[in-house]
Amino acid sequence: MRRNAVFVVAVTCALLALVTWNRGRGSSGLGASLAAEKADGALKESVANLQGEVNALRKLVPEQSVAMLAVAQQFTNLWSAAKTKNWPLAQFFVEETEEGIEWAVRIQPVRREPPADEVNLAAIYDSLSVSVFPELKASIAAHDSDRFARAYQNTLQGCYACHKAIGKQYLRPKVPADLATPVLNFDPQATWPQ
Repeated sequence: MRRNAVFVVAVTCALLALVTWNRGRGSSGLGASLAAEKADGALKESVANLQGEVNALRKLVPEQSVAMLAVAQQFTNLWSAAKTKNWPLAQFFVEETEEGIEWAVRIQPVRREPPADEVNLAAIYDSLSVSVFPELKASIAAHDSDRFARAYQNTLQGCYACHKAIGKQYLRPKVPADLATPVLNFDPQATWPQ
């Protein structure tokens, strides 16, 4: 019996010594294991919170089609501005068109739709930005209506190539038949409103 009591006292002392020793070591040993579990739990909670925030933000981002409607409006206004030889307004709308396409690409840089498995819209836009857009801008800077008309049509062909690549060949752009946006006055000599 006495032996058992000595054994219990020895084990108790050993455990107390071990606990005291681990506390003195700070983040090592048994304390480190508990700290690691606590940190792991906090990390999992942070990841879950971030995922919730990302999901909430995704609900605020419009569909790519919303950005493309804005692009269509800007590009139509670009035609109207150049047709009326309002070159400063045309310059404004070519910049707005590019910004709109960049926005659409940020919303969805890669589309996963037939006929291709994956279409890299960012790469398509990068190609258009160094092929058709420079000529469009140059025609505006030169105030050259004929050159602009050709560059505009070439840009529409580039747009349509992208539409086809993502399986939306039914989105067939055209040169506008009429002036756009009735609320805007495209006359470069306009004097109202002041």
